[in-house]
Amino acid sequence: MSLTDLARNHPVNMVVLGLDGRPRQKGLLEILSEWINFRIDTVTRRTRARLEKIRTRVHLLEGRLLAFANLDEIIEIIRHSDDPRQALIDRFGITEVQADDILAIRLRQLARLERIALETERGELMKEAGELEHLLSDGKAMRRQIVKEIRALAKRFGDERRTVLNPVAESGAKKIKAIKTVPSEPVTIVLSEKGFIRSRTGHNIEVGNLSWKSGDRLLDSVETSTDSDLVLFDSKGRTYCIQASDEVDVEKAFLFPR
Repeated sequence: MSLTDLARNHPVNMVVLGLDGRPRQKGLLEILSEWINFRIDTVTRRTRARLEKIRTRVHLLEGRLLAFANLDEIIEIIRHSDDPRQALIDRFGITEVQADDILAIRLRQLARLERIALETERGELMKEAGELEHLLSDGKAMRRQIVKEIRALAKRFGDERRTVLNPVAESGAKKIKAIKTVPSEPVTIVLSEKGFIRSRTGHNIEVGNLSWKSGDRLLDSVETSTDSDLVLFDSKGRTYCIQASDEVDVEKAFLFPR
């Protein structure tokens, strides 16, 4: 594009804190590799924490389902037992956590427990637990999950490209022609009768002392500058344009078509 850089270099200090907690200069590939490992570790720890919460909740739900199935007996134990917690454990073989959860529920709430709601919640949690266990045991599934999360974050927080790239014809910009720039220095252009052109630095040169090939000799010379163009005409009226700097300080001659 004529209005924007096609390439630009920016110096970057690539000293970063790695997974080991130590600052060190690293390449882009190493940084990306460590970042991926960090994401895998983060998602793994998060998944394990969620799985642990699900297992705890399912454990409590199973205790409540047992209480619902034996509601009258449990109410009787709670009302008349000196140690209802231990009595529930001994009678139904439940854990201390389940016994404490049952005892924490008021008798009125215990009577209103809906079996279908409890079984539905347990079923949904068991399904989620299976998915989380698969995620922890399958490396490919873990990477797919990470990619999915990255794309979701990019969609949520990403913004559109701010630099508009349009063809020159649509944007109205003018094409820029690359022009060779040279310093303005005096130069003498010499032409032989057989069409050879030579360029010599400076003015007031004794062009008559220049050597030519056998049978050739000086035809004409012109003093100009290196930043000027030369227009030459041949015997058929054709014109040729060259830069005066093309052959400056070059000890060779080229044949000019006549």
